[in-house]
Formats: sequence, C-alpha cells, structure tokens
Amino acid sequence: MNEIELTSREVLMNKFKAKSLENYTYRCRRAWNSLISKNRVLPDFIIIGAQRCGTTSLFSFLCDHGEVFNPIKKEIHFFDNFYHKGIGWYKSHFPVTSRKQKIVGEASPYYIFHPQAMERMATTVPESKVIVVLRDPVERAFSHYKWEVRQGYETLSFEKALDEEETRLQGEIEKLKNNSQYYSLDYQHYSYTSRGMYYDQIKRLYKLIDPANCLILSSEEIFSGHQEAFSKLQDFLGLTHLNYKDFKEINATKSSIMQEVTRARLKELFRSENQKLYELLGKDFGWN
Repeated sequence: MNEIELTSREVLMNKFKAKSLENYTYRCRRAWNSLISKNRVLPDFIIIGAQRCGTTSLFSFLCDHGEVFNPIKKEIHFFDNFYHKGIGWYKSHFPVTSRKQKIVGEASPYYIFHPQAMERMATTVPESKVIVVLRDPVERAFSHYKWEVRQGYETLSFEKALDEEETRLQGEIEKLKNNSQYYSLDYQHYSYTSRGMYYDQIKRLYKLIDPANCLILSSEEIFSGHQEAFSKLQDFLGLTHLNYKDFKEINATKSSIMQEVTRARLKELFRSENQKLYELLGKDFGWN
C-alpha cells in the first residue's frame, strides 16, 4: 500500500471516527445501507437474551444456516442503546426485500433486561419471533462477572461486586425510562444478580408479545443436547432441519472456582425466583 492510499484511509477513518479498519468497514457499509433503507426489511426473529447464556453460539448456528441472512453486526442494540437513531438506522443493518434467504434476524442480549427495549420491540416489530436463552442464574452471574473483568470494566472481587450491585444500579431504571438517549454503564455491566431474576422479565415479555411467538430455551439443553434444542429452534423459525454435530460454545470465559459460601448465598437468593419461573413456563430447569 502506498503513502497516498494510507493517507486516504486514515482520512476516511477519522471522518467516520473509526477505531480500526474493521470498524471503518462496518461504518461505511452502514452509511451506504442507510441511503437505501426504505427497501430494507425488518427482522423476522430477535434473540433478546439473556447475556452469558449462549446467545452468541446460538446466533452463530443460525448464521451458518443457508436460509438465514447474516446482518452486518450481531448486537445492533437498537431497542436499548440506539433507539433514538430511528427506524431507518435500524433497517440499514438488514437486507433489501429481494433476498435469497428465507429469514433475517439479530441478537442483542441486553433487550430482555433493558426497561424499555421489549416495549419498543412490541411496537416496532410486533410480528417478529422472539428467542430467549436462560441459564442457571448462579452460573450466569459468575460468568457475567468474569466477562466484565476480562473486558476491563470490573476491578472488584466477585463478592464485593455482589455487595455493591444495588448501590451501583440505584436510580438507573428511572433514568433509562425518562431519556431515550441515556446510557447506563452500571445497569448494563454490573447487573450480576438482577439479570438472573428471570420471572419478571419473561412475565413482561408475555404481556407484550404472544407467547406463541416466543421460544424459551436453556443453556443446558443447548450445550448438552443441542440437536433437540436446534430442532425446536428450526421448527419455530420454519427452517429446514440441519444436523450440527460440531456445535461449539463461543465467547466462553476461563474456568475458575466460585467460593462455596458465595454459591450458597446465590442459590438461596434465586431459589424462589426460579420456582416462580418454572410455574410460569410449566418447565423445571433443575437449577434449584
């Protein structure tokens, strides 16, 4: 690459405020797509969460299916962080109407937890099918913590982070509800136990979207007996059944041991919440 080409690339990257060539490419594609967004479709399905439950692995499986269109970005975060950008911005991530694939979707696992996201979804894409992946909330909380440490957001010990969670999240829901452009780092990154309170999240989902248009899977059934889970998923989305023998977990965090006293503390915290969820779904995931 000559000096002129390099300089031109740097100028363009600065123009789009891109931090890397990959980010620059994404921004260019999105900018072009936004120009022709009128002819673009909205998602047929959305994986809304929960975080650290296998949503990336599940979405990767779907993207490998020949009947599913791959958006230019997995976590678009329109209904939570970027709703103020408007529907044209959202549509710019998806293909035009004349596409070879049968369906298109996205996966943003913050949607299920954000206080406004599901209401916005129900208004904007009421016909979209919704997929939820849930995991033992004790294991999910610890995996979430390790991920935040890995990403550089968390510096406290797991036990101290649990102690500080309520203080960190205090008042954030009201701020998010009152300002569509407000971004809460604390609510998104430090909600270790709050995200595992699944009962209220699923109950709210069912009030907004027909339960017949919702599929609830568990991480355990995806990773231990994934073929049966994928059969449910393909039936739900109307896809041709494919056999996936080499399905692998993506974005797994390094193994480490939770203190037994902390595990017992979390088990007790989630016990009644899990039971309410089992009764709502008519299914026991065995987390208790």
